[in-house]
Amino acid sequence: MHKIILVPIDLNQSSLTDKVISEVNGYSINKNTHFYFLTVISPIEKYNEYGVGYPVITENTKSEDEMTESIKVELKAVISKFEIPENQITLLVKIGSIADTIIDVSQQIKADLIIIGSRNPSFKTHILGSTASSLVHYAKTSVFIVR
Repeated sequence: MHKIILVPIDLNQSSLTDKVISEVNGYSINKNTHFYFLTVISPIEKYNEYGVGYPVITENTKSEDEMTESIKVELKAVISKFEIPENQITLLVKIGSIADTIIDVSQQIKADLIIIGSRNPSFKTHILGSTASSLVHYAKTSVFIVR
């Protein structure tokens, strides 16, 4: 039985979260299972790679710690959709490459399983790859992809 489960959450893709709710809830029946819900924020460099301007930094701009705490509040609101007791949940917010960070966190927490939602693949995701396919290829733990 899985004791440590990592559930990456994309706060911008609620449909992916909705897909995994029933699967994750099924694992929560075992009171010895602990769930790590992870949201990964892309670093500033990624915004430039995609040709998107990073939000303008002003004196009102939140520090990295404030931003992380703000995102943790959003993550907590999303996690409230799950039927898991709070003592079985840890929330994590990290900055980095999404797939690499998920893999790193899974190793740090010694996850038995990663549960992630996936969009139906398109031609573009077959060529460029997706987070789910990266996890399948590179994670050292089992990956459960929910479609």
